[in-house]
Amino acid sequence: MHKTLLDHGYVELIEARGSDRFIAQTARTSTATDKTEDEDHRLLTRLIRDEHTSPVEFAGVVLQIKAPLFVARQWMRHRSGTFNEFSGRYSEFPEEFYVPELDRMQAQSTFNKQGSAEQLDAMKPRACQQLIQRSSEEAYVYYQQLLRTGLTRELARMVLPTNYYTVFRWQVNLHNLFHFLRLREDAHAQYEIRVYAEAIHEILQSTFPVATAAFEQHIQNRVTISPELASLIAGVFHGDSIPRGSNSELDAFLRTHQPG
Repeated sequence: MHKTLLDHGYVELIEARGSDRFIAQTARTSTATDKTEDEDHRLLTRLIRDEHTSPVEFAGVVLQIKAPLFVARQWMRHRSGTFNEFSGRYSEFPEEFYVPELDRMQAQSTFNKQGSAEQLDAMKPRACQQLIQRSSEEAYVYYQQLLRTGLTRELARMVLPTNYYTVFRWQVNLHNLFHFLRLREDAHAQYEIRVYAEAIHEILQSTFPVATAAFEQHIQNRVTISPELASLIAGVFHGDSIPRGSNSELDAFLRTHQPG
C-alpha cells in the first residue's frame, strides 16, 4: 500500500506483522483458550480500551517513508521504533526538496511559539514560495560544486537545507504506532508531519481494522477531564448552582460544549 504526500513524499507499507485476531490470540496465551473471531474482536477492543498494551505490542508494521529532513527529525523523536535512513555519506542527495503550497504559507502564531496562524497577506505567500524554491535550487548548485572539488560527501551535504527529502524505514509495534498517531494527528501538530500520520492511519484501517476502530473510539477521541472538573459537572447535572468565573477550567468546558 503506497500513498503519495506533499510534492515528492510518500509512505509505503512494506510489511505488516500479525493481525487483529493474532493480537487477541496472543492475549489468550495466558488462559490457553480458543474463541471465535467475533469473541477475539471483542477481546481486542477491550484490550485497547483498558490499555492492556503488551498483546498489542506483538503486532506491528514496517513502513518506508520519504519526507523532508525536518519532518524526519521530528519523527525520530519517537524513540519507540527502529529506524534506518538514507545516508548522504554513502550516496548523493537527489535534487528533491519540499516547497509548500500557497495556502500553507501562514504567519507565525502570536499565542503559540511553535505554531502557525492565518495565511500571509496579499502577495507574500507567492514571494515566500519563490524564495524557498530559489534558495533550495541554489543550495543544490553549491552542493554539486563542493562534490566536484573532491570534497567528501559527508561534508558537502551540510549546505543542503532541511526541506530536502530523505528516505527511511521505520519498524514499530502497533501500540507505539497508535501513540504516534494520537500525537501527530492532533490539530496542534505541524501540518507536514500530520499528513503522514493521517496516511498511516488509513493504512492501519485496512490492515488492523478492529484495533484501529478501538483506538479511534477509546484512545484518540477520548475526552479527559480532571477530578475537580468531573465533580463540578456532576454537580451541574444534579442542579447545583455554580457561579460563572469561579473555575476557569469549568468556564472553558462550558464555552466549548454549550451552544451560543
